[in-house]
Amino acid sequence: MREFLLLRSGKNVKDVRPPPKSSRKLTILVTGISCVLIFNYYTSSVVSWLLNGPPPSINSLWELMDSPLEPIFEDVGYTWSWLQLPDYYYNKKNARAEDVLKKRIKKKGNLILTSPMKGVEMVRTGAYAFHCDANIANKYIAKTFTPKELCDLDSLPSFEKALLYTSVQKNSPYREFFIWSYARISEQGIMKLIQSRTYPRVMTCEGSSPRALALGGAAPAFIMLAIGYVAGTLIMFMERYNQVIV
Repeated sequence: MREFLLLRSGKNVKDVRPPPKSSRKLTILVTGISCVLIFNYYTSSVVSWLLNGPPPSINSLWELMDSPLEPIFEDVGYTWSWLQLPDYYYNKKNARAEDVLKKRIKKKGNLILTSPMKGVEMVRTGAYAFHCDANIANKYIAKTFTPKELCDLDSLPSFEKALLYTSVQKNSPYREFFIWSYARISEQGIMKLIQSRTYPRVMTCEGSSPRALALGGAAPAFIMLAIGYVAGTLIMFMERYNQVIV
């Protein structure tokens, strides 16, 4: 008989369990929708930022002349030779483009010759393209440019890459001497040491800089979340008040 009464009591307790409250349902619904919207906004912002392409680069001398950048030059001997001698070219493959550039510079009369340090500072303003030795420019770029500016920096080769060799007379006895000497200083690391001290490190972009995501785009989700919580709280108090009265 006692066992029967216990079972009946458990069944009665289960039957009289109150139904889920509307405030609880509303709070769970609003919280779930808001979390989905916030997550969607965050992932969309990250993906759109990662898919942003790099700034457009200049790949030829023609594109440089069509751009708003004003060319400036390092004040060295080969710059004067390039300006004064009609058959002197940095790269004969671009002879036509160089001739057009020379005519534009002489026509405008705004030739700017400056030192590498001042030229690099002018490049930082974003209005100039500086023609100089890259090894010399890298020394000043490493001291002045920020990581963001390095990612916006680009270069356009003007001289063709030429390999330098030691020339000796044909069948010269010094030929073997130079071969063994170069091999020895290369094995001992002397060549790398000289290059590291002579040529500064090439400054390159280390990747996309971090960017803080603005929450302005997700503001509706936060507003809806706050309204849902307030509405759920009000409904909860109304239900408790009605239960007290009943």
